[in-house]
Amino acid sequence: AYPARLDFRFYLAEDGWKVFDVAANGSSAVMHYRQQFRQMMRERMMPYRGYGRR
Repeated sequence: AYPARLDFRFYLAEDGWKVFDVAANGSSAVMHYRQQFRQMMRERMMPYRGYGRR
């Protein structure tokens, strides 16, 4: 096994520090899930494109 770099991103909440993202070797968990969600929405919303546009 090789060493892995882990980066944690925090924010200060009223009740203390909270982790909101973890990146392993530069790959952010938040960005990964955001890309998955965006792709899922693209696939599901494709037939509705154009509605509401002028």
